[in-house]
Amino acid sequence: MRPSFKKHLPRRRLWAGLVLAVLLGLTGCRSGRPGNTAVRPLRVAAAGNLAPLMPDLLAAFTAQTGLPAVPVIASSGKLAQQIIAGAPYDVFLAADAQYVDDLIRQGFIVPDSRRVYARGVLVLVVRQDAPAKVRGLGDLTIPAIRRIAVANPEHAPYGRAAQEALQHAGLWEAVHSRLVFGDTVRQAMQFVQSGNAPVGLVALSVAQGDRKVHIIPIPAGLYTPLLQTAGIVARSSRRKAARQFLAFLESPAAGAIFHRYGYGPPPADPRP
Repeated sequence: MRPSFKKHLPRRRLWAGLVLAVLLGLTGCRSGRPGNTAVRPLRVAAAGNLAPLMPDLLAAFTAQTGLPAVPVIASSGKLAQQIIAGAPYDVFLAADAQYVDDLIRQGFIVPDSRRVYARGVLVLVVRQDAPAKVRGLGDLTIPAIRRIAVANPEHAPYGRAAQEALQHAGLWEAVHSRLVFGDTVRQAMQFVQSGNAPVGLVALSVAQGDRKVHIIPIPAGLYTPLLQTAGIVARSSRRKAARQFLAFLESPAAGAIFHRYGYGPPPADPRP
């Protein structure tokens, strides 16, 4: 239960605070360009691997278009469930194509809005103080490596990619009992950063720049390509702004941001 502060504030100060809150709320609805107001910012539901770059991406979008946008970060699977349940998102940025394609079939994503905007990269991260030398996937069977952090493959595409990589390397049965699952790939990386796991299989985007870990590439042939895919939520009342955002995703400015955070370019023919 929230404490009540009304008894401790003079009525005049209380009303002044309420008026200020209303004014701040109205200010928050304005877009970046003078004289141009929006009902609300564009709501962008983004997969966990995108968390590090979303501030740069949305700031560049607003600078280019004058339209404000706010992110909502969760695993692709959970965001898809929320969209089905009626969450008021405008754009869905999934970590792979499957969730967007499924939502299109169910009528929750506008079919002609499907865009593959980047190719994700799976890596193995190893703490500098790991209890054993790890040079690749094969070393994950070393007894001293007791915990391996991954995203939950049930609703996180990078977790599914990690499972595929371990299976194709013939290691899944040997290491399955050592896996610790993060709700998102970013949380899996946090397990490594905190020392709860000495190693992890995560997105390159969430590992870059961390000096506490070694980053070891995973052969791309070991997992299904992570074609990061976007679409406009069918219930959105901001479709025009949402299409501007999709157009921005395909711009050189957005491409430079994705490249800086470790993503590859989308394939030349991204059709399902």
